[in-house]
Amino acid sequence: MLQNYLNNITVFYPGAFKCMHSGHISVINTYIQNPSVKCIKIIISNKDRDGIDVNTAFNVAKLLNFSKKIQIVKSSSPSPIGYVYDYIINRKRGNFALACIEKDNDNLRAINFYKEFNDNGKYKERLSKNVHVINLPIIISPKKYHHRNDENDNKPISSKFLRDDLKNDDYENFKTNYPDIDETIVSKIWKKLKIHQKT
Repeated sequence: MLQNYLNNITVFYPGAFKCMHSGHISVINTYIQNPSVKCIKIIISNKDRDGIDVNTAFNVAKLLNFSKKIQIVKSSSPSPIGYVYDYIINRKRGNFALACIEKDNDNLRAINFYKEFNDNGKYKERLSKNVHVINLPIIISPKKYHHRNDENDNKPISSKFLRDDLKNDDYENFKTNYPDIDETIVSKIWKKLKIHQKT
């Protein structure tokens, strides 16, 4: 019976994503390559970060994700994890997990998430008998910057540094947030964000 829970899994990846970068893409790609994963739902918070709103973040994410296994959702709440709880509680069937990297801080959140829907967890009694929540961490190394011309070189790629590059009008360092992405797409993201910055 447990084996049935380990197939057709919907993985939720909630976050701010202001903006999505190669570190996020690495997590997403690892999950969609797992044959047990049916789809990954990226849940974008509606809270602005440095003037980047949910609609802009959504459009950037769409430019970066082409797989049919990826769904991108704009949360109506500043807390995208709240969207995930509501979604699962209201399903009649399905297997679900929260995206996380093993040995990362998010893994603690995912473990607590799993516990709340299992055994004596606070949401267990509210679940349909055909809904199952599992823990499905991945093991990957964080993506790091290379070839930056500032003090952030070799640090993990960060949305904050990405936004700083944008504010500093620094396209050369901005490109380092997307080392594995075709520069045509990176250029489109830059232009989209710069246009939004001016409005």
